[in-house]
Amino acid sequence: MTSTGELSDNLRNVIDRYLNGHRNRSLATLSRASGVSYTTLRRLYQREGNPTAEPVLKIVDVALNNEEKLEFIRRYYPEIVVNVSGLQAGAFASNSPRQEALKAFYVRDPHNYILNLAHNDRGTTRETVQRIAGERGVEALDELVEHEVMQVERVGKDTIYRLPAMLSSDCDMALAQMKLSADHFDRSLIGTKAARLFHATASIDQRTLERIHDILSSAIRDVIDLKDDPRNSGDIPLFVDMMMNIYDRTPLNRDRSDA
Repeated sequence: MTSTGELSDNLRNVIDRYLNGHRNRSLATLSRASGVSYTTLRRLYQREGNPTAEPVLKIVDVALNNEEKLEFIRRYYPEIVVNVSGLQAGAFASNSPRQEALKAFYVRDPHNYILNLAHNDRGTTRETVQRIAGERGVEALDELVEHEVMQVERVGKDTIYRLPAMLSSDCDMALAQMKLSADHFDRSLIGTKAARLFHATASIDQRTLERIHDILSSAIRDVIDLKDDPRNSGDIPLFVDMMMNIYDRTPLNRDRSDA
């Protein structure tokens, strides 16, 4: 278990590396590039207060390469689900316009649907896209290839479309994915092994909140282990979304101030 102080120190080192990487860089340029306000960024740099995930992840998205970013997330935010496709050490796409294009396409449909069809080791085909999304889907597929977000490979007689190894820790993109997944949800599959739907609200104490968080974190790790095991590779594209939050932060803020 890492401490808040260790996270703050490591984040300061990450920012220092970014600043030292080019003479024209400053906290202001990092603020603009990451979307984190200058005031918040300066407070984090000066190790003031407790760093929260959203600004920290936006900073590391800009300041670190994918391999370093993945290591940082695994160390400090192991419960956060990231968009990973076949990531291995030394096989990362650099932070580039292609990464920004990927984020833009992930929040659009049918582009989002096609990206998720291809987000596996087998990829997808033009015929599959046309069968599911029609001509509009084929046009979107061509647009993804044009922007080099999708890779095209010949496998025997087949043309396969794959999503190259990329990593994003962008919270906004993850939430956009969840919203689109709700639109993609096939209600006719409820009651089969292909779909599960659950929603719950309650008023609980701090101990129970932490217990639920631990249960979901454990389930997320189990799902990631199963989907990343090459022995489980198959031809069924799947999406799993998990999210927990609280409606009123006042009790949590009070508990933090009492700690």
